[in-house]
Amino acid sequence: MDQDQDRKADQNPRPAAPCWCKCDRCVPASLPQEQLCCRRSSGGCISSSPLFHQLVLRRPLLEAVLPYRDPLTLLDRVWTAALHHCAYQQFISWRFGSPPAGCHPAVPSCCIQRIREEYPSPDGRYRGFRPVRTTVTMQGSANGEP
Repeated sequence: MDQDQDRKADQNPRPAAPCWCKCDRCVPASLPQEQLCCRRSSGGCISSSPLFHQLVLRRPLLEAVLPYRDPLTLLDRVWTAALHHCAYQQFISWRFGSPPAGCHPAVPSCCIQRIREEYPSPDGRYRGFRPVRTTVTMQGSANGEP
């Protein structure tokens, strides 16, 4: 870790890790689907790995990928938010491949926190992931329809 990252960490002390965290880098979450750590047992955090930095956080990579994922993101005021969301997509692609349509793998709390540190919201507010709810009728399910 270089000195700039050390200073950044000192300026933004992390709250105590919740009991479900195994890497000591997760932050408390109120929703059960947000209570996910990168590890099943104690150990180093994936968000501190060199691959995480290269594949998820590296700005030149995100700036190269973004026009392919969202060609209309050209305005500076939405650029940081676009980089933020692109970093989430990069993590999912790296760890899970291309998920099927309508499938949204959960990103661990520690990784979300690290992405937010690197690409913060200008107003400091985050809405979290909200999946689109779909309704399935019993008749449609019986007929094999999604």
